[in-house]
Amino acid sequence: MIKRLPPIAQIALGLVSLTGMLILFADLFFKILPDPQAEQLQLRKRLGEGLAVQVAVLVQSRDRDLVEQTLREVMSRNPEIRSLAVRRAEDSFVAKLGDHDRYYRTPKDGRSDNENVFVPLNASGKRWGSFEISYKPDETNAVLRAAHHPFTQLVVFLSTAGVLVYFLFMRRVLQRLDPSSVIPDRVRMAFDAMTEGVVVIDHQTRIVLANLAFRQLQDDSKGALAGRLIGELPLLSGGLPAESWKHPWAISLQQNAPQTGFTIDIHPSDGEARRLIVNCAPIIDAQGASRGCMVTFDDVTALQRANEQLHQVLVELQRSRREIEAKNTELERLATRDHLSGCLNRRTFGAQAAVMFGDARIARTRMSVVMLDIDHFKSINDRFGHGVGDRVIQQVAKIMMAGVRNEDLVCRYGGEEFVIALPGMDIIRATALADRLRRGIQGECGPGIRDVNGLLVTASFGVAMIDHRSNTIEELIDRADSALYTAKNNGRNRVYAAPGNTGAESPAAQSPA
Repeated sequence: MIKRLPPIAQIALGLVSLTGMLILFADLFFKILPDPQAEQLQLRKRLGEGLAVQVAVLVQSRDRDLVEQTLREVMSRNPEIRSLAVRRAEDSFVAKLGDHDRYYRTPKDGRSDNENVFVPLNASGKRWGSFEISYKPDETNAVLRAAHHPFTQLVVFLSTAGVLVYFLFMRRVLQRLDPSSVIPDRVRMAFDAMTEGVVVIDHQTRIVLANLAFRQLQDDSKGALAGRLIGELPLLSGGLPAESWKHPWAISLQQNAPQTGFTIDIHPSDGEARRLIVNCAPIIDAQGASRGCMVTFDDVTALQRANEQLHQVLVELQRSRREIEAKNTELERLATRDHLSGCLNRRTFGAQAAVMFGDARIARTRMSVVMLDIDHFKSINDRFGHGVGDRVIQQVAKIMMAGVRNEDLVCRYGGEEFVIALPGMDIIRATALADRLRRGIQGECGPGIRDVNGLLVTASFGVAMIDHRSNTIEELIDRADSALYTAKNNGRNRVYAAPGNTGAESPAAQSPA
């Protein structure tokens, strides 16, 4: 509760408390405050002594009626008196008013108290008797009695008038001693002109000066910032570590070195979250000792949002790029591949095979071409329909692409015809490869189409290798095509090498005509 009060009010309360303690100790040692009970007793004793002198004179004149009249007059003028009496030493009464035997109690050791006053009467140097007064007891409530006590009244006065006086006095003093009030206007204007918040703190992290930009960040911008701990400001406390020694300005003061790039997130009353970059630099005196710290708060919320938007745009661009690449890949596949078999189309194969052919001629390396044709494909379409025929083409393409190398080119040349370009491969290896493909087609293609019983698919192959007679890739393909026709004319389901190349007809069994 006290922490919520302004610093000046806290100081005023502290001064009032110290003043009260000093008065209490002074009264304890020097009795500077009056005691109402003691004062009352002294007053009653003096009254009793004065009356005792008058009564003693009257008693000596032996005028008893005058003594009683005097006592009655005293009692009528003092309503607090319950009884009066003049007693001889042998315990007999000269005069008595009121129920004295009931109310009066002889004080111990002859010392009067607030209810019973005892005054000895002497004659000729000897005790003759005594004058006795009985007062009514104080029946005032204890709370009211305490409230009327001087110390209580003094405490109440200090708590009201003292706090107000000290508050006004300290506010005036602090205004004169406020470091910010002695800063020249040109310096203050220079600080206020800065767009980033600037705070100067002392070595106890209390704010000495805050510029306009920092004050505008505060929810209570009209409140006094001077003298407050910077780490306890509501605006900053939520974004700072719980341990005060981890705060950047505390580290800067402890290490006597700058601290930069500390990031905190704040949430002002307007509900708009902001990000601040905090930089701290110690203020060093001539002896090298740290006298305080300058802290700057750079609002990078706009930059952060711009970076987030830029990041989002980059993410979107990256996603769009992947989509474009995927579409380009698909377009390239559609442009270069046969839509039914997935093999290269004739145009793409011709361009790539021509480059491959040119490289082989320049480097004088081997290159072979294999042509194949599905046997009796028209009969398959006529017997089972074009749908089955398309599936046969797909099965044959699948077997071929699985049986060649990555660098080889497989093309659907037209209809049921396919061509394979084999760079770096001689006629013998190309013929062996073709025969493996032939056996694969014969053994796997028909069974691969499970809903058609008894389907047998075979293919005929022609193989040719580059030599001095091959000036273009087309001429090499034509030679392989001629070998293919020879294989078909000799019974189909076989591999045949073009004349002039080293190789032989495969020993595969012929399929039915």
